[in-house]
Amino acid sequence: MDLWMKKSSTDASWCPIVKITWKDATDIETGWHTLTDVLKKTLTSVESVGWLVEESDEKIVLVACWDPTDKCAGRGLLIPKPWIVKKEILTPEEASFRSQENY
Repeated sequence: MDLWMKKSSTDASWCPIVKITWKDATDIETGWHTLTDVLKKTLTSVESVGWLVEESDEKIVLVACWDPTDKCAGRGLLIPKPWIVKKEILTPEEASFRSQENY
């Protein structure tokens, strides 16, 4: 397990900030539709940004908001790994291990 993942269980500021491009399920409007219309539907392409607090074979977990004082996360999102198209680290790897100085 990476150092950032060990630290992330209590402090998201150690986690890399990433942009995940993924395909989400698409809901079809309620009602009757021809099979042709149903088959024309496509998956929804989504981009999500946040701290990558966990990554496993099954899923990744992002949080979009982090309260460093109370160590609380907000707007968490679990994305199944098979749904992920692309993962981009938005901060240099060194930044996730930055000092905890106040600026």
